[in-house]
Amino acid sequence: MDYLRPFAHLFCALCALFLLPACSGDEGGDGSEASLISLDDPGPSVKTEGIGEGTEGAAGTTSEAGVGDGPGSEQDPGSRQNANSRAVEASLGGNGEVGTRASGGDEERVANLVLRRWHLALATDRSGVLRTASAEVRAALEGLNSLLAEGSAGYREELRVSGPPRVFGAEFATYAKAFADDGVVGLATTLKNQPDPSAAWMTWTEVLAREGLGQEQYRSGGAALGRLVRLMPVKGYPRPRILELEPLTRSLSRNAFRFQPFQEYTVQSGDSMYVVRSRMRGQGLQVDYGWMRDFNNKRNFDLVEGEELKIPTTPLSIQAWRGAQLLAVFSGEFPIRLYEISIGVAGEETPLGNFTVGLEEKDPVYWPKGRAAIPYGNADNPLGERWIGFKESPSYGIHGTNSESTIGSRETQGCLRLHNDQVIDLFDLIDQGTAITIQP
Repeated sequence: MDYLRPFAHLFCALCALFLLPACSGDEGGDGSEASLISLDDPGPSVKTEGIGEGTEGAAGTTSEAGVGDGPGSEQDPGSRQNANSRAVEASLGGNGEVGTRASGGDEERVANLVLRRWHLALATDRSGVLRTASAEVRAALEGLNSLLAEGSAGYREELRVSGPPRVFGAEFATYAKAFADDGVVGLATTLKNQPDPSAAWMTWTEVLAREGLGQEQYRSGGAALGRLVRLMPVKGYPRPRILELEPLTRSLSRNAFRFQPFQEYTVQSGDSMYVVRSRMRGQGLQVDYGWMRDFNNKRNFDLVEGEELKIPTTPLSIQAWRGAQLLAVFSGEFPIRLYEISIGVAGEETPLGNFTVGLEEKDPVYWPKGRAAIPYGNADNPLGERWIGFKESPSYGIHGTNSESTIGSRETQGCLRLHNDQVIDLFDLIDQGTAITIQP
């Protein structure tokens, strides 16, 4: 029966394909030529405008317990991603031979399985995927490796001379030809939104994101990056792989003023970022001082009288994925931040749905049920540096941590927990009323 063995391997690989889970400008105002009229601290510790006074608020009503469960109870932060990687490995037979066993139409299907595995892998792990591929598939993926690592010039010339690789089928070849002929513009025109995108679409969308941002075509590159950030969590990409996109979101944030709408504001005597924010609120603009700082490419919150500020007019929003344990901040369709998060333990899962930001508090006090308040800075206070409450469910929120090493695990009673430096960053970016969506 040995003659049937190759077909058995191919059958397993093709079954796994269909059974893979579908879900899983310059610095402004440095103070050197004008009088400094505000210091680095942009404003008071609690953002309470419009929701009443008090410094405990939702942080005082949160039902989340401390981290006292201990490290033995937390889930391995990488376990879900490792499981995804094992599933992909199993779909390819795990023996490095699948890429050499098929022929005809089956060869294209198997090649796309290898392409998916290659795109799921961390950049540092892709050489291992190449070793499992047939010679033709390996040659095509080596070209893509060079494109993502070194830029487009050499690979585009190779595509022009040799033509697009056919081993992955017509869809991949169409994207490759568009890129060879017209670069980022051609690729942006050819790639269309897909409800269930292929490995070829995901791969070339990342090419568009990286090349677009690298060539300062921020709108097309940023839109492609937004599609990737939204789709990767539900397509089974490992969290560390998705976080490889984080530097791109920072680049997009620093250059948002180049392609997103804004209104101009001239800094007046006595202004601070807090004052400017309040004035913008009076005009109906939902913008906070951290986003104004980033949008103006400033290193801090200092303002100088007469300085021209660009005030972004596109509201920010937050999206989180419970399965992937990731949180992203979007300006319209463009992602400007990407964070790893901890979520609720089994039986106390983080709630799904739509929420809005309510109380935001610096140095939060923790009020556990049936126990005395635990002040900020106490080792048993799990809220860390900031509290960002959900208006609709005040017991839930986004906050920092008293256990940095456990971020990325299931350790909370439903809240979203970030590294302290990242929750400070998020706190400064978003304003009360910011929309939050938590997905599976």
